[in-house]
Amino acid sequence: MKKRLKRSEKEEILRIVAEENALEGTRYGSPLDGDAFLTVPSENDPEKLSAFAAAFQLGETKDGLPVTEVMLFTDRESRRKGLATRILQKLRKPDTVLKFAEYPSLSGDGFLQKAGAGHLYDELCMTLSLTERKEESEVLSETVGDPTDGCRRFYSGRSELYVNRSGETAYLFGVRTDRAHMGKGHAKSLLSAVLCKLSQEGVTEVTLQVSGRNLPALRLYEALGFTVSEKLGMWYL
Repeated sequence: MKKRLKRSEKEEILRIVAEENALEGTRYGSPLDGDAFLTVPSENDPEKLSAFAAAFQLGETKDGLPVTEVMLFTDRESRRKGLATRILQKLRKPDTVLKFAEYPSLSGDGFLQKAGAGHLYDELCMTLSLTERKEESEVLSETVGDPTDGCRRFYSGRSELYVNRSGETAYLFGVRTDRAHMGKGHAKSLLSAVLCKLSQEGVTEVTLQVSGRNLPALRLYEALGFTVSEKLGMWYL
């Protein structure tokens, strides 16, 4: 695998992902921030790609082995040629677990399952449409994270969370409560206050992502009005 891509390869990767999203109604993001890449040039045009894989090292482990998250795509015109299987064979190593995040596909053939991957859980994308909210009594403290990406950190009591904003949409992540103080309403109070503040700042939609196995978090978000908008299947090989 290689660390850097040529400009033409970047353009081709974005094209393949965009076509997949348009045809399948999915919302895969750009894989260009991957740590390493494997590309398969087209047999007919070396400037085009027939398939690619992007690998991400996120520091996760499973059963004591390091996990590499993979985004693997094949150009629509190059399907049924075994390219994805060939890429998997190159990626698989006895000392590494491969992880895939996959939207339910309208035309998928269960490739990951056929390759021997196991579906461990679903990652849920949740959305909340913000209406005008009354002022919350919770006192918020805020720090700015990385100034290059506009990340904001809010904390109050024993909980904290992070916010990234793009236009009228805000993405919440990193919601955390000190273990000794879980179950006492700290996270709910903080979230309510942050949602109020975001509403006052002109945010109209808030999104977040949570594991389908995290039942306490799911109940919290549902109590605040969040609903599941998308589901990503998490597969391990």
